[in-house]
Amino acid sequence: MFYSNDHDPIHVHIVKDDCEAKYNVTPIEQIYNHGFKKQQIAIIESIIEENEEVITEDGGLILIKNEMTDSLKIAKVWIDDTHVYAETADGLRASYAFSDWERLANATDAQRRDFYLSYGGIHWPQIDEDLSFEGMFEDHDLNYAAEPEAEYNA
Repeated sequence: MFYSNDHDPIHVHIVKDDCEAKYNVTPIEQIYNHGFKKQQIAIIESIIEENEEVITEDGGLILIKNEMTDSLKIAKVWIDDTHVYAETADGLRASYAFSDWERLANATDAQRRDFYLSYGGIHWPQIDEDLSFEGMFEDHDLNYAAEPEAEYNA
């Protein structure tokens, strides 16, 4: 999945299998890369460069998406002191430990609680961090039954 324009500055999120990356578009600048190899990064950067005009148009862009993204209907998202959780409308739950993501691990409690849902995931504006729902539900190393809800925020 490749999506853009969920907030400024104009950027794209790239999610494939258990990999995720984020790039600012103008100029092309990698914000983070979780798992993509050098060859894949070169391809991603060339796609961004070739599609810069389309990406920066109003309304966002979906270049690639898969059936799982279409079928994920997120019902709720919540956090506790150590994790962020998401639950689908059909009851599937997944979570990420804050410690797995440097910005979230170093964030204050107030910064972690200041999030909103974007097109395909969760965004923390104070620390400019994004996590995708697709990644949460496809990454088997990080996907497990969530604890009972300590707090709800969507």
